[in-house]
Amino acid sequence: MEDKNLKKSFLTFSIAQEDSIPKFVEVTNKEYVKYGKKNDYPLMLIELKNSCPLHSAIINSVYQQVIGDGIRIKDGKEDAKLEEFINKSNSKNESLWDVASKIVYDYILFGGWSSSIVWKKSKENFELYHTDFSTIRTGKAEPLTGVINDYYFSNDWAKYNPKYEMVNPLNTDKKSGTQLYYFKDYSPNNVYYPLPLYVGGVPWILIDTKLAEFFNSYLESGCFPSLFINLNTGRVTDDEASIVYNELMEQFQGSSKAGRVIINFSENKETSPDITPLNSNDDDDKFKNLSELTIQQILSSWRITDPEIVGVSVPGKLGSSNTAESQELFFNTVIKPIQGKIEKELNYLLGLNGFENGIEFISSQPVSFSLSESALLQILTINELREKIGEEPIISGDVLPNGMVPTNTIDDTPTDDTMPVDETSNDSNNKIATN
Repeated sequence: MEDKNLKKSFLTFSIAQEDSIPKFVEVTNKEYVKYGKKNDYPLMLIELKNSCPLHSAIINSVYQQVIGDGIRIKDGKEDAKLEEFINKSNSKNESLWDVASKIVYDYILFGGWSSSIVWKKSKENFELYHTDFSTIRTGKAEPLTGVINDYYFSNDWAKYNPKYEMVNPLNTDKKSGTQLYYFKDYSPNNVYYPLPLYVGGVPWILIDTKLAEFFNSYLESGCFPSLFINLNTGRVTDDEASIVYNELMEQFQGSSKAGRVIINFSENKETSPDITPLNSNDDDDKFKNLSELTIQQILSSWRITDPEIVGVSVPGKLGSSNTAESQELFFNTVIKPIQGKIEKELNYLLGLNGFENGIEFISSQPVSFSLSESALLQILTINELREKIGEEPIISGDVLPNGMVPTNTIDDTPTDDTMPVDETSNDSNNKIATN
């Protein structure tokens, strides 16, 4: 029988980790080096970001913390020329912060970033643009030095034969046209492309997306078969089987179409099939444990000890119970190093552009406290707490968070040793005390 109603596919759940940690290998007949086996590794990273809610939330939170509240001239120096460039870095009227924000996002997502340097006619300075890192492929490196002299640009590397154009790298000896500045962190045995900070968690991010796909398919298909019917009617035609199938499905499924029914036609009991149950009673626990392990591994790949520092609420609150300490640790081990790397490279480009001073991100990192939050709420007034987080005072009569008026820690009232002596008063007091 070939009746389509009887052809019901079984759900399968498998984890494909192909190319989750890519290899960058030179190909003889290609000018460029493939970015992963299919030359689409950055596209896979973008897809993972879009399909995994936890991973996406972490990326967005890290991005917001790195870019902070803007860009300013380093060390509070005044530089009108640099201030002008900060406000307008290219002919698109983008500020340096606009360009840097895109650079930061690329670095967090891909582990590298690129910018286009467009030299002006004077050849003394240039405009600075952001270039989407996923659109760039490197040429082949020189032996020993690892220097790459050619880069290639395309908007669609996923095609089998993509159209691309060569772009020259930044060269201060040839200040003309458009040149590319390409940055990636050093990685052993990896000359061409970067690996993102969270690369160890990529297989687990894949698992998270596959779990979502599995349960979505599971629900759409009406879950696993819940009823098996064997009819010992002998051979039947396709039309007869279709009629029986439709009548039974209408009777057992109802209007909700929930559940699945397997119908088998056999000549007699001796030729009827053996049915082996596929699902077990502990499936729920297995999926729950896998889901929790997946969340933990994704957080670990980002060095997150407390998910609340990136705005993620996790049942059971994995990790540390002290959010302030976790935030400080995360800022010092993840956010600050990213800021430092990008500031260093941008200041290098600013130096090439004729600027003597550098820039820095204005961090929005909360002030680090050595005391716990509960202790601070006991000893600091409302206005003192607002000052700690950079806010203006809102009340004139300052009070503690519990509404009590704080007691001065320094008592200016003169002590007995410093007070003027009133002998009459003292004598009278002494007399009262001794009577």
